[in-house]
Order: sequence, then C-alpha cells, then structure tokens
Amino acid sequence: MVSLLFLIIQAKAPAQDTTTYASPALKAVIERAAAYNAGPPPDLRGYTAHYESDVAMAKRLPDRIEGTSTIEQTAGDFTWAVGHGFGQHQLGYRVITTGVPLPASAALSNGWILPTLTGPTLDVFGANSNAATAVGQDSTGDHSVRSPLGPDREQYYYFEGGDTLTMEFPVGPPQRVVRITVWPRDDLAKPAKVFRGNLYLDPSTGAIRRLRGQSLTKGGPPPQGRAKHLNRLIVNAAVADIVTTEVPGAGWVPTYQRIELEVLIPLTTQSWSVLRLMTKLSDVVPEVVRPGEAAPPTPTLVPGRSAVSKDSLHAFDDWKLPPDKAVNSVYLSDLFDVGPPSFRLTGPPIYFWRGPTTLNALQFNRVDGLYTGVSGTLRLRDAMPGVQILGTAGYAWWSGLFRGGITATRVQGHWISDLQATRITDLTTKFADPLDYNRGLRALFQQDNYDYVDRASVGAGLGRYFSASGPGSVIARFDYVKDYVTPAELNYGPLGQSYTLNPYVTPYEYPRVQVAVTWNPEISSHFTRPGLGLHASYEAGGGHLPYQRIQAGLVGRANWHQFTFTIVGDVGATISDAPPTQQLFLIGGSGSLPGYDYDQFGGNVGALTRWMLASPLPFLQTPLTIGKATIPPIAPNLSYRVYNGYTESTNAGADAALSAVGTQTVNGVPAPFSVPSNRIVSTQEIRLSLFGTLLGFGVAKPFEAGTNWTFTFSFAQSF
Repeated sequence: MVSLLFLIIQAKAPAQDTTTYASPALKAVIERAAAYNAGPPPDLRGYTAHYESDVAMAKRLPDRIEGTSTIEQTAGDFTWAVGHGFGQHQLGYRVITTGVPLPASAALSNGWILPTLTGPTLDVFGANSNAATAVGQDSTGDHSVRSPLGPDREQYYYFEGGDTLTMEFPVGPPQRVVRITVWPRDDLAKPAKVFRGNLYLDPSTGAIRRLRGQSLTKGGPPPQGRAKHLNRLIVNAAVADIVTTEVPGAGWVPTYQRIELEVLIPLTTQSWSVLRLMTKLSDVVPEVVRPGEAAPPTPTLVPGRSAVSKDSLHAFDDWKLPPDKAVNSVYLSDLFDVGPPSFRLTGPPIYFWRGPTTLNALQFNRVDGLYTGVSGTLRLRDAMPGVQILGTAGYAWWSGLFRGGITATRVQGHWISDLQATRITDLTTKFADPLDYNRGLRALFQQDNYDYVDRASVGAGLGRYFSASGPGSVIARFDYVKDYVTPAELNYGPLGQSYTLNPYVTPYEYPRVQVAVTWNPEISSHFTRPGLGLHASYEAGGGHLPYQRIQAGLVGRANWHQFTFTIVGDVGATISDAPPTQQLFLIGGSGSLPGYDYDQFGGNVGALTRWMLASPLPFLQTPLTIGKATIPPIAPNLSYRVYNGYTESTNAGADAALSAVGTQTVNGVPAPFSVPSNRIVSTQEIRLSLFGTLLGFGVAKPFEAGTNWTFTFSFAQSF
C-alpha cells in the first residue's frame, strides 16, 4: 500500500519541496502517520500494567568488551491516566553488583517509563508525569522531546527515507516496516528538546512500531565559556530503542523500552560509561469507555515514582525475569548508527583527547611510583574507513622515565590489524586479569600485587573476530622486544604498607611471536554476565635466551537467586633450557594465595584456581539519603573463597632463573624469595565487602596444619 502511494503521488507531483520532506510521497506518508499517532484511542481513559526494569551501570572497554557492573532491578505497577499523568509504584527491588553499587535509579526521581509514543511530545524520564517535584526536575512537560509526528513537526524537523523493509526486532519476530529518518533543524531560534534518528511505521496504519535515536537540545545561541569547553571535552548522549505492541483498547503500547545515557570521560579513556535502562511492560489492562456503558473511572495513580516500604521491597518474590538477562543481551554498538555523529563509524576524521583506559592517564606502583600521562585518538572514518591512530605519553616520577607509544589500528569487517611502537611498564610472572583496570591506584591503599617489566617493543598484529560485534577473537603478533632491569623504586606505600621487591628482570633483546585465542572474554569477575569464558595463548621468544610459553585459562560465573558463583582457572608452562626470569610463574599473597607470602612459590610451570561463592547480606542494600543527597548503599557482601596453586621447576635453567628472582632474609638467614611448591597448596578466605567490591576486609588461612588466620584487606579487587 505504501509503495503504491509513493508511485501515485510522485506521478502527480513533478516538483518537489525538499525543505522539510525529501519528497511529496514522503510528506503524505508522514501526514498519514501523524494523524494516526496524534493521540491515544479516543475511548481510552488510561491503563495499568506490570513493569520490570533493569537500571544498570555498563562499561564498554577496549577490544569490544562490554559488561554491566551493577544492575538494580525494580518491579511494580505502572499506571497511565490519559490527560492526568502517569506513575511507577515500586513493589520489588534487588541488586547484583561487581563494583560500587551506584544508586542510578534513585537519581531518576520522576521515573523513566514512557506511557505512549502518541501525542505532541515524547515524555522521557518522567516528563509530563505531573509529579510534584523540586525545581529543576521536569515533571510538567516543559522539557519533553518534541515528537517528530507532532503538529509542529515542520518547525523542528526535516525528513528523509520512506523505504519499506523487513527488520529484526529486539523482541518478537521480524517486522515489515516503513523507515523514516528524522533530522532536527539547525536554525531553531530557541533551545528545544528534539529527536534525531529513525522511526519505523506500520505499513498499513502508520502506527509507530519502533523508535531508535537520540534526544538532544538544539537551537538558541551557542554555548559560551565553561559550557563550551565542557561540551568539547565530555561527549554524552541519551539514546533510545523503543518497540510498541498492539493491545486491544489501548492502541500501540511501548512494551519494550531501552534508554541509554552514554558518557565518554574526558582526557582519560575511550571506555564508555553507560546508564542503561531496560523496561518490559506486561499484563496491560486498559480502561476504555464502551458504547452504552458508564464511563469507567480514571485510573488512580501517584504521579512520578512511589514505593512500598523497604522491608516489602526486599520481600518481593514475584519476579518474572532474572536481573542479568535483559541488560546483558544488548551491546552499546547496537545504537551507534543513531547516536551522536561523533560516536559513529562514518563521517569526517575526528580527534579525542582520550586513551584506551585510565591506566594511560594515572597509575601508582612500586616500580614507577606515580605515573601521569595524556592520550589522544584520531579516528579517520571516511578518510580511511576503520583506521584509528592512538598516541600516549607520560612520565614515571620515581623511576624518572618517559613512557608511551603510538598504535595504528584498522578494523575491516571481522578483521583487525595494527602497527605499534611502545615503551611501557608491562605485567609479568602473573596469571594477570586482563580486565583489571582498577589496579591503577590500588597500590596506594594496599600491597602492590603485580610484578612488572620495563619493556620497549615495536611490531605488528593481525587478527579476526568471531562475530560482527562480539569480542571473541584469534590474534597473531610479531614484535621486536627489549626488556630492561626493573627495580622497585619504593619500599613503602603512602599509608605505611610495605612493598616487596620487584622480581629481577633479565635484560635482553629478542624477537617475539604471539598467538592468542579468546572466547567470551567479557565473562569475568568484574561483570554480572553469567557464562563461561576461555582463553589460550602461545608465545615464542628468540635472542640468546630462547623460550616458548603456553598458557590457558577459563572464567565461569553463575547467578542463582542472591548467590553468585565465580571460578577463575589458569595454567601455564615456559619451555626453555635457560628461561628469562620474567617468563616464570610466581604465585602467593593477595590475589592469588592469601595467607601465604607474596610470590612465595614459583617455577617455569604454574597453575592457579580461584573459587568464590558470594551473597549480599539482607540489610543496607538500598541507597542512602542524607539531606538532599543520595549516596551508594553500603551493600555488605559476604563471600567464601578457595585458592589452589601449584608451581614446579623442571630443569637446572629454571632453577637458576628462580634463584635470580631475588632473596630475602628469614630469621637472619638469606633465603630465596620464591621456591617451587612441587605440590598443590590451598588456602581459604572469608571476606566482607562493602560498597560492592570497593573495600574488602577478610581473614585467610592455608589448609595446612599449624597455620594461622591472617587479616586481609583489598581495594577495588575482585580476587
């Protein structure tokens, strides 16, 4: 029908006015859709529905890795009274977290559920709910987004598209829709909240079946002063994906709602911080005026947000969905095509003062002391599709060394390639957690639980992702590497904690080949997504100390009611007659075998497993309100952990390398810093964590007879 309408109108209209509509046929389609979506069905007084929402703090890290660290799940009744407002009455609340449980939902005091996509405005975040709120919190509709199908649409928008296609929907089967591209005007005299993105219309009626795009403010004088500079530094956006379902009597109800507030932090990182809100409406019951019957009463509601008592919130058990399913089923990149132009993969070249992680901007460890740096990324986009150039430079204040490098990367389809030259403080001797970006400042507050090597390298890599958007991949690299002696510059931390020596690094130059395979690398102790992740790598180094290093591991996570089970396992071997010390495996102490000394066990063969069963305690789990401020809940979490480790030295060269790691004095007698365990050693830890995993207080004890419990403290550390 729509295709025939296009042909008829185009045949009758030789001249086209493209100031608002790309064609007269498109104008006719939009006018028809505007009439259909002008308001709710005339007999509808309102509706009530059950809702379940996940409010999550999500992160997108380098190499496509994305996950949520905190999920607040709420459930209750949603009520819309046409012409009177709408409200969310919360009946249940629960949270799962692997980090600081930021009280995101508490900041959305007016709610976040849209009752309808009809009418002159899109009432996001409680706008037009008629809730009684403080000044600045929009509940009057003054800051609602102007609907692209509203009566004043030509004042705010121009339109393109009109093609009919079959489209995959996030819920339900594929749908046949008409796609309309909406652009806000650049010549608005006054600031206005507008929409930029795509509308997907039902071909037969013109009803909005789906909306994907960004809400933003356009018009008025450009920002000046501090606001101008902040807009340049802080890239942020509010992006939505909303799907409607036809409910008899209620019309098309937005039953699937995904809204994301996205922020790129200035100067520090390419990692995205995302507040993700996902809502499902079900059991929709309309109140309809029926012929010959008395009009039903307008649905009773408390505008905005309301809730039962805290005890009742936590006693709620009528959940329909697990808290980790919806928010972990989508990716940030799903909405890149309708997000801000600076986020997109196409367009003119664009530069950001940002690096891959916060580690490029700020670190503290016993080798470098304080490190500060700055990074920049140039994305060439249309000039050279898929290519970006990253540069970083910084200074290590205690060791007195400049560090940094430059990397050029190209992503084309499933393929990724890079050229790079760097000098960095790299991790060595550990079964390191690749997603432990919190380690940058951890040594300020506790023992430094990593070993380091001062390493310069230049090389190239080629890899392939297993899917179009996921992070799993196989990557091969060739580098020429130079390792330098890397002593610990600090013996004590700023809080008086003692640091151990940094294991001796054998200085030499060598060519190196690496091949690594990862599958589901986003499964980790840092994110809430359940599942199993695997990784394996092979490395061969040349020079006068040739070696081969083989390593493999897994991460598993399961969420069951309030319990979380996590397992991390690693095994590795270095094959060499004379292995460099930096290619050994050292375990012991915080993060690997608490209750034993740091790096107590070592060898050219190593294995480590870490098991954790954790559960939140049934109190202090909701955000705290102090005056007008809302702070994160204390969220106490109790966990029981078991660690198993094994190391072995298989030849004389490995023995010599282990002896070269360093010595310590025990009861006045020199002793090796690390020795082979030659058996499985096990330890246990009971930890009370506060504010997610921010602060951890525990006790640990080896399973060996005659050992004692020792106190443990951890800062922003999962294991």
